[in-house]
Order: sequence, then structure tokens, then C-alpha cells
Amino acid sequence: MPRRIYHNCSGKHAAFLSACRAAGWPEATYLDQSHPLQQSVLDIVADATGVRPDPIWVDGCGAPTLAGTIRGLARGFARLSIDADHAQAASATSRFPSLVGDSTTPDGAFGAWWGGPVKGGAQGLLAASRNGIGIAVKSSAGSRTVAVMTMIAITTRLGLLSQAARTALDDVATPPVYGGGRRVGRMVSVLE
Repeated sequence: MPRRIYHNCSGKHAAFLSACRAAGWPEATYLDQSHPLQQSVLDIVADATGVRPDPIWVDGCGAPTLAGTIRGLARGFARLSIDADHAQAASATSRFPSLVGDSTTPDGAFGAWWGGPVKGGAQGLLAASRNGIGIAVKSSAGSRTVAVMTMIAITTRLGLLSQAARTALDDVATPPVYGGGRRVGRMVSVLE
């Protein structure tokens, strides 16, 4: 049966609560924007991205959602891959990508081949980094498929994706299009 503990944000909430317990902060109000935990998250994100997250909204899981820019997200991911303060998070997301994005989803499949931190977000947002290079893409249509296709095209053009990875990700990079119950073509990314 569906339960909140199985929601894809449950790990974030577990980490929030663990941080509260370690710091001695109240746990009952950890989602309040004025809570010391959320203020700490705000400061860390602002420092990593170079963008003060504003406005702050509320995600479907109840946690504050921070606004930002694509450039800021790419900057933050670049730091994630080289900053010693974030080494544990970078290592965990690189070593266990299926725990970040299910390997059966387009972003999870890319993460399994990428070799660095990768994280998909709501409405076609995707960020990845490796060796100090951060890349963030956003599908204006909100499509995860389009975001991953674009990420694969960019990383391929930059020479950051191996030929073996590119071959394994072919159906993700150029997904099939069906019409009338049969395959009639493929989607293709065009970088300008």
C-alpha cells in the first residue's frame, strides 16, 4: 500500500531529521522556513550556487523548495564534484546512481553511465557534474525525456560521454516515436 515513507522525497526528510537530531534542533518544526535547519540549507545552497534562493515555495512533500537559476544549479553541481565539504554526497550519488534515480528511468539510465553526481528534478530539470564541470538543463515543456536527451547531447558534444555509454544510452538519447501501434521514428536533440 502507498505510504509517505515510500515517497521519492522520504530520503530527504530522513536526512533533514537526522541533521536536526545531530544539531539538537527541534524535529517537530523542521519544515518551517524559519527553522535553523532550513536556514542552514538556504545558506549552503546560496554559497554553492552563487544565487540567493528566492522565492521559497513548498514542494508536494511539504519541504521548502528553493528557487534558483540554471547557471546557479550548474555552478552548484560543479562544486559538488570537487569540493571536499561535499565529497561524501558526490561519492554516494556517483557510486549508487540507482538510489538517486531509478535505473529504469531516462535520468537513472544516464546516471548509471555518467560516473558523477546526477539528479533529476521536477518538470524536466536535470543536473550532472564530474571533475569540476557542472551541467544543468531544463525542458521548457517539463519533459524529463527531453532533459535527458539534451544532457546526453551536451555531454557527448563536450567529449564527456564515452562511446560505450553513448551506445548503451541510444534509446534514451533518441527515443522511439510510435504511431498507430508501430514505431514510426525517433526523437532527436538538436543543439544550436
